[in-house]
Amino acid sequence: MKHIIAALMLLSCAGMLRAQTTNPDLAMAGDFYDRAQWEQAIEAFDRAAVDESLSDGELHKLAYALLQLDRYERARIVLESVTARNPRAYVAWYNLGIAHMNCGRFPTGRDCLRRVTELEPLWARGWFSLGLCQLMTGQLDLAWESLGFLSPLDTDMAAELLEAIQAEEAYVNDPAEQ
Repeated sequence: MKHIIAALMLLSCAGMLRAQTTNPDLAMAGDFYDRAQWEQAIEAFDRAAVDESLSDGELHKLAYALLQLDRYERARIVLESVTARNPRAYVAWYNLGIAHMNCGRFPTGRDCLRRVTELEPLWARGWFSLGLCQLMTGQLDLAWESLGFLSPLDTDMAAELLEAIQAEEAYVNDPAEQ
């Protein structure tokens, strides 16, 4: 299960736009973020936040860096702020779902991922992640439904989700596992 969650994190917001700023800490944070130096990026974002409020994009980058360092609870808090300020930010909802799942709150993570598919129904990653989360919460029928939406969008992701669903069904239906 941990490897599934790690894979979902890697899929999230790697290509976000860089904020234009005159704040040197924000500029450094962006540079560290671009080089995947997560700890330094977090420290620079924290310093910048002392002088000014961070934009949604900057907060999302901070949250992504926190996710990379397994600081899920703080990432969750930051992402809840982003989604409250911008309820249509589907990538923030996606990462919030991942943060909840990593904190063991699968039903809440599933709700966030459902929101992603409502906001951006053609984003294959949302359907794939929702399907995996539905598997983790024992909702095989809903995972099949998510696969139905995913299949025309991305055949590779659909094949991977199908394999996971079939493996879960085999496990559930195996009398030795009962």
